[in-house]
Amino acid sequence: MSLRDLSGAAKGALILGIIGLVFSINFTNTSNINGVVTCSHTDIAKIALGALAIIVGASGEIQALRGPAASRLLNMGASGAGVLLGIYNLLTGLSIINSPC
Repeated sequence: MSLRDLSGAAKGALILGIIGLVFSINFTNTSNINGVVTCSHTDIAKIALGALAIIVGASGEIQALRGPAASRLLNMGASGAGVLLGIYNLLTGLSIINSPC
């Protein structure tokens, strides 16, 4: 098994997921009203790249199920890793996990 055995969707999902880990366009707002500090954080790049990685990874899973049996496990694993990276990026971009606030 080699890198050539991966489908385009599996490669795309992994690439989008990895790019989402390093690329960031974020907005952070803090306010202090009567001594109560509130903070909100949103990362548009992580949200967009995470959603794309999930979509492309899901299509890669479907392609893997229809593809040749010899590379099915490799494609499903790579697509699944892309989906997991996408979910992580999406949750980070929405500040559900790893929020700087």
